[in-house]
Amino acid sequence: MDASEQLYGYRMIHVMPHTPQANGLAEAAVKKLKIALDRHTSDYQGWKPLLPAIQHCVNQRLSRDTQIPFVSLFGYPPPTLAALEQPYLLPTASPEERTIQEFGLRMRRMHLRLTRELDDLKDAETRLMPPSKPLRTVLPGDKVWLKYSDSEKSRYIRKHGKGLAWRHAFTVLAAKPHAVLLEVPSDGSVPDVLPWQSLRKCSFAAPFFHDPELVLPDVDEHALPMTPESDALAPPINTPTVVDELPALPIDDTPDEWHAWREDKLYDIESIVSAEPSGRGWKLRVKWEGHPTITTERLSSIVGRVTDRRILEEIDLRKAEYQGRYATVPPPPEIATVAAPAPTRVQPARSSRAHPVFLLSTDDSRADTTLFEFACSILHVESGKKTQSLHQLEDVL
Repeated sequence: MDASEQLYGYRMIHVMPHTPQANGLAEAAVKKLKIALDRHTSDYQGWKPLLPAIQHCVNQRLSRDTQIPFVSLFGYPPPTLAALEQPYLLPTASPEERTIQEFGLRMRRMHLRLTRELDDLKDAETRLMPPSKPLRTVLPGDKVWLKYSDSEKSRYIRKHGKGLAWRHAFTVLAAKPHAVLLEVPSDGSVPDVLPWQSLRKCSFAAPFFHDPELVLPDVDEHALPMTPESDALAPPINTPTVVDELPALPIDDTPDEWHAWREDKLYDIESIVSAEPSGRGWKLRVKWEGHPTITTERLSSIVGRVTDRRILEEIDLRKAEYQGRYATVPPPPEIATVAAPAPTRVQPARSSRAHPVFLLSTDDSRADTTLFEFACSILHVESGKKTQSLHQLEDVL
């Protein structure tokens, strides 16, 4: 400790415990660091990583009584951000230049160490991962899909191409670890591409897409399939088919109400099935006369056209049934507000008003009389206006 005192020029003074006033310099430094931590943290959370930066800022601050602590300790000013970015601006063979060089050497060593640590972590993760090998490799004779142009254009054609082909099937003639040789037909069924293609653009396809023994359909001049004649589809007379073995479907000879429905026909309400609230109104399930389906209608749309008292009473009955089934908490009773009684104390009326009186005097007998009279006239006018305003305020109150 004695050697440190002689080297750095400070003294160690013993003080009594619980008396911070006796150690004013240390307490002032603690207060300065505490204020900086208050400004840059939230309830002192994560204060440890910020402490070196705050210490660096405090040591570079110029005090009123002493010089910069960094200069007092090392004998030269601290390196600035401009010196770190452009070291050639510093004087040659200066302490600042040596500090920047040492700092750069430490940063380079740290970078190399971090790089080695990162490579070791990658190697360890690679060793722990299971081997990811494809289930099978591409062999000659396989069918592969080849995406049209690049991935982005094929994706666009697939989404916005309106049925255009965004990939095509090719037969593999030869295969390498990174590419395949494709058989490119010259009949125009596929686009003209290079024979060798990267495996990244290829994916396995089905060995065949159409049964070669399937009969081709007859198409017209618009490439639409033609419907065969009924005679051609009729089975032989004596040949039993699967259709003959199935039970016959029932035939409905009597048409239902749907055949009698017309769009221009108006239906009368037969009954109200149920009611339920909807927003600020009600929805009704209505059974119509001569219509097989129960529909949902809004009460506001049919209440103006209904004149039958029976239907109106049935609507109220369905609403009451719903409210009784799903009873809600009644609202709190309204508390009547009682008006406060008028005050009994009455302000006494003033019989007379006191007129304000202003007295002005001057000690200097040699003062200008004209200027004094002018000042008094201005004061008289202004005071009259203020007094009149006060009288009007009293009348209002």
